[in-house]
Amino acid sequence: MSEASKAVFLSYASQDTEAAKRICESLRQAGVEVWFDADGGLEHGDEWDAKIRRQIKECVLFIPIISAHTQARLEGYFRIEWELAAQRAMGIASGVPFILPVVIDDTREPEALVPDRFRTVQWTRLPGGVVTPEVKQRFLKLWSHRIGAARHQLEPGRPRPGEILEPAGGAAPSANLGPRHRIPTLAWAIGLVVVAVLAGALGQRLLQRGKPASPATDAPARTAAPTSPRAASEADQLVARAYALIERLNYTRDNLAAADDLARKATELANDSARAWAARAFVQSSYIHRGWDLGQKRREDTQALARRSLALNPDEPDALVALTYVLNTQRAHAQAETHMRRAVALRPDVYRYRGALVTALGGQGRDDEAFALSEETVRLFPREPLARYALAGAHLRHGRFEEALAHYDAAIELQPFAGALLYKTVLLVVWRGDVPAARATLDRLATEDRPEDRAVAVAMWLGLVERQPARVHEAAALTARAFFEDAVTPGPKAWSVALAHRIDQKEILARQQWQAAEAVLRQRLSEQPAATDNQARLATTLAWLDRTEEAAREIAPFAAAAREQPGVNSSYLLAQYFAALGDAARAAPHLARAMDRHRFVSAHALRLDPHWDKLRGQPGFEALLAEAQPRTPPRGRTSDPSGAGAARTPDSASAKSVAVLPFANLSADKDNEYFSDGIAEELLTTLQKIPGLRVAARTSAWSFKGKHPTLKEVGETLGMAHVVEGSVQKSGNRVRITARLSRAATNEELWSQSFGPLELTDVFTTQSELAQAIVSGLRGRLTGATAAAQVDVAAQVQAATKGGTKNVEAHQLYLQGKYLANQFTLESLGRAEGLLRQAVKLDPQFALAWAALAQVGALRSGYEETRELVDASFALAGEASQRALVLAPDLAAAHLARGTYQMFAFDWKGAAESLRRAAALAPDDPEVLYMEMRVAHSRGEVATALEAGRRAVALDPVNPALRSEYGLALAGARRYVEAIAECRRTAELSPTAPWGHAGVSLCLLAQGRFDEAAAEALLESPDWCRLFALALARWGQGKKAEADAAAAELEHRFATVAAFQLAQVYAYRGEHDRAFAWLERAHRQRDPGLAWIRLDPPLARLHADPRWPAFLRQLGLHDEQLR
Repeated sequence: MSEASKAVFLSYASQDTEAAKRICESLRQAGVEVWFDADGGLEHGDEWDAKIRRQIKECVLFIPIISAHTQARLEGYFRIEWELAAQRAMGIASGVPFILPVVIDDTREPEALVPDRFRTVQWTRLPGGVVTPEVKQRFLKLWSHRIGAARHQLEPGRPRPGEILEPAGGAAPSANLGPRHRIPTLAWAIGLVVVAVLAGALGQRLLQRGKPASPATDAPARTAAPTSPRAASEADQLVARAYALIERLNYTRDNLAAADDLARKATELANDSARAWAARAFVQSSYIHRGWDLGQKRREDTQALARRSLALNPDEPDALVALTYVLNTQRAHAQAETHMRRAVALRPDVYRYRGALVTALGGQGRDDEAFALSEETVRLFPREPLARYALAGAHLRHGRFEEALAHYDAAIELQPFAGALLYKTVLLVVWRGDVPAARATLDRLATEDRPEDRAVAVAMWLGLVERQPARVHEAAALTARAFFEDAVTPGPKAWSVALAHRIDQKEILARQQWQAAEAVLRQRLSEQPAATDNQARLATTLAWLDRTEEAAREIAPFAAAAREQPGVNSSYLLAQYFAALGDAARAAPHLARAMDRHRFVSAHALRLDPHWDKLRGQPGFEALLAEAQPRTPPRGRTSDPSGAGAARTPDSASAKSVAVLPFANLSADKDNEYFSDGIAEELLTTLQKIPGLRVAARTSAWSFKGKHPTLKEVGETLGMAHVVEGSVQKSGNRVRITARLSRAATNEELWSQSFGPLELTDVFTTQSELAQAIVSGLRGRLTGATAAAQVDVAAQVQAATKGGTKNVEAHQLYLQGKYLANQFTLESLGRAEGLLRQAVKLDPQFALAWAALAQVGALRSGYEETRELVDASFALAGEASQRALVLAPDLAAAHLARGTYQMFAFDWKGAAESLRRAAALAPDDPEVLYMEMRVAHSRGEVATALEAGRRAVALDPVNPALRSEYGLALAGARRYVEAIAECRRTAELSPTAPWGHAGVSLCLLAQGRFDEAAAEALLESPDWCRLFALALARWGQGKKAEADAAAAELEHRFATVAAFQLAQVYAYRGEHDRAFAWLERAHRQRDPGLAWIRLDPPLARLHADPRWPAFLRQLGLHDEQLR
């Protein structure tokens, strides 16, 4: 075997160079040859590329370094390296190590963007790239196995199991190693069979990560020799790293498992370290504290570890808090209080000790003391989110929902984290009945937090409340766990899935899910027969299955115990049982008791939650709803987020938002509607220019035209706190206008004014005067501006009229054309083009109409079905955008139109410059944000694209074109659950718009849900988009003939306009030559789909092909060209 074939290849993103260096140096010190391209030698180019490919072909082991940086970069040469390694691994015998993935931060394996081959092997976590001695030893054994001998070096002196030490005295490696770092004298005594046994033991050890500790078997004897200073120092470092993982706001089970490994190693190094044993106890107790494992074994192991620590140091505070977490679950609150008062006295500077003491006090019914301590903790730690979170929880436990919401908001303002976001999501429904706000809050949850039990449970529940079964199923797909191990949301996942199927009227599927829930509950009861809550849940499950006699037998012991010792939770579980039976008369008393104190039972919840659907229409239940009023905080103690006891203030962000609805035309002549629309639109445009004020986009606000929604419905749909309504009455040359500002949630009138009757000598002058008067009245009310700030109102109104027209008919045609364009169908775009052409013919100086015409041309050039229409529309976009810029060089809409044209012309830098100028003129315009998302998407800038899309959708939530593009951006980021939701919304808003059903199909395809993807593809319109999605889905189903037929029809009918889609099809099928041939044709035909190329999921299969970077350069989208 040559030296080259004994080398190890390190693959990493450039941002992880320092971590890669640490790994490289550690391995080289042990005598391993490491190929590490940061060593230099060749500049990037063809020769460098050839060298990398040769090294991957020849190396003995391949180590990909996975991190948040690799997650963020969906393009990069390291991804080519990974694909090459995965391809080589296919030719290596099963069980022979080759790919050894290393994770250097908190990136979760299930969400990692890696080749599938990486998931078939064991991963290693090396935070920061620091290679521990134990990991180094494990690695060397695998490496030795691969090169045919077990090579590992032990330091002279006292070795510890699983550790490789540096030479005595910390001396550097021998200087004569040379560039290949020749291996020092090694022990060759271990044969391949022993290596295999050790590798198996290592795999078993890693598979046990996250299981409860077993102190009785792994704790070193107390009579062991004193720990050396060096080992103690290493142990302290391991403990510090363990705490760094679990003191995060959003720590996960993976974090706990990693922290447990680190703490365990610390006790192996320093068995006389009280802090190391306390760290192990604290990690174990965290499973209990979060409600992830309340089993007896976890409790016993936690207590054993804590007592071991306290035997070494009676004043070790984290051992005390670990014991307290166990005692609180056992309701031994008085003993817990004793421990925690001692811990607080020892370390008054640690806020979490106070939180555990609050729980102990509350458990004894000493609420006043608990609240006082919670408020004191907030005052002492004003910047600590968890302190505010704990105070919110104290209010929540006692039904003070408004106070709880205020404190959750304060915690989120300091730092958004899962616990606060999830509780706020639930409270917005339960306390306020505000489902859209709840959805917006849940959408802020970080991707890595979404598979956790509580997050999945809340997401499924919210989907049920929304009556959106697809959202329930999407959330359920995030975890394979059948039972939610969470103190707040325990129970079988199948319950919510069954209810989702019932909403869809799929009773057979629902019944299968109830049966699955029964199996899960029976299994858990066999393991934990004392878990009476699960006995009640089993009875409820049997009731849903109409097995009423069995259900009655199961519920009887629980009901008897509840009569002896009634409680809020038992009332809630009994209410669920009787609701499953459809017995409102017996459910109502339990619901009434639960509504009095249960944190998640309210009039809003009963009205919205399908758990109670069997009770609807029955007198007992309806009477309960009729009597129920939204609960108000009880009199007595209140507090505010500052901890100082001041009154709460409204959420400042939501308060400064407004939607302007189309003004009602009260004139006898209905043709005057253009005037009422013009007043409202000019007012909306002007308000958009006021700093600090969020204004709903015209597309969304005008969607209510001709309808009669309540103000609350408008506010909820658009996410706005205020609404402006108005009316216009015109008679001859006189006009009267009224305007009214109201709070959306309550219909409370905040301001109103009537103007006129006025002489109508100049309609547009009058519009400007009226807009100025209305803005002056609104500005102070909405933004708190002083009188001195009003002087620029006239300038703002004047700026809002830039690019407009004095021609009444042209203006009306413009409004109609914009409305049709926003419907985002080929038919509506064609009609919009005709109207806008008429508008600019009537007034050739109408810059806004020229800009709108350019946007319509660009859209049609991207979606039309014949080459002639595509070319004609593209030419129109170029001509009209240039005309708009000449007429109004300071008009944001003109720069946007030009930027759209430049994107379709593959002028990426020009598009970015047009965007920059538009953003400088109108930074909060949703159309500018839409363009920002598209430009960032084309450049592969994921975070920028998603943030711009999120902001744009918040301002313009009913714009199907925007929703469509945002859904595709989410898919490009591999956030498929969110992408599915956006694409479904696109289809709801405009059933014939492109990429609604096809976007959903693509995401389902990426998730391996091929049958669902095919069903969704069949719903798509237009034809070319349907055939594209169907060709992919049929291939995923393994139906080659049908996939070939769809691809052939797509090519036959739409080759001149869908070359990019054909390239996607063949890339997905693994037919690289055909895929690149169609990419070349797409380039020649100027296919606008190429703007998605860097982030496109099907095309990711081409990234390892050497033709890929060359094509990106040809297109102008290579990394080097975008700098």
